[in-house]
Amino acid sequence: MNVKNLLQDKGEDKPLDFVEVLSICSFTVMLRNISLLIVLFFVSNQANTNSLKVDLKKDRYLLKAEHGGVNDKIIGNLKLFDIYANQSFTRLKFAKRVVGNHVVLKWINAGGWAFTIYEVISVVPADTVYQEKILGWDSVTKKDVIKSGERIKLKPGSFTFHTYIIKPATGKRLIYTTEVKQGLTEYWIGRERFYPLYESIPLGMRYPNLPEILRLVQE
Repeated sequence: MNVKNLLQDKGEDKPLDFVEVLSICSFTVMLRNISLLIVLFFVSNQANTNSLKVDLKKDRYLLKAEHGGVNDKIIGNLKLFDIYANQSFTRLKFAKRVVGNHVVLKWINAGGWAFTIYEVISVVPADTVYQEKILGWDSVTKKDVIKSGERIKLKPGSFTFHTYIIKPATGKRLIYTTEVKQGLTEYWIGRERFYPLYESIPLGMRYPNLPEILRLVQE
């Protein structure tokens, strides 16, 4: 991560004025809308293509690069997602819709092995201000304390996430969330949640609201 490229103006530790806030908000909304239009363009041209197989391959590579390998438990868990990623999506019933900053894609297999797969593509605006946190020492309490450090203004931007919700007719629900560049952020097997640890994440990175996404796929 190149912090210099992200910094707009370190500035002084003072509140943003109204014009700054308005311009940042307007630019962020415009950027999000452009990102959504790009997403819709590719979705409309690849209606029956599910990205799960590509994302699983990408995320395995990123996990290996981050940790020098992927542990056996994660390898075993991800194979559950491979089963669905390797399906022939062209034979499944397909539907799509746009809700807010989400594109919701849906595939249904109503045959003998019944299941539904959702892919929710979410464009999430980045935080535009980063408040640095510094570990300090309180000489009075003799304890470590977290102090607020320098506030950094970041260039407006956005992150694009793919969240896959797999609902088999029988068995546990599966959820898999990944950012298109940063990789896997979390996955669920039934009610059990797993998430990788990374040495660093991009400044300003925000995550999609999973409860909101799950409401989009309730039926």
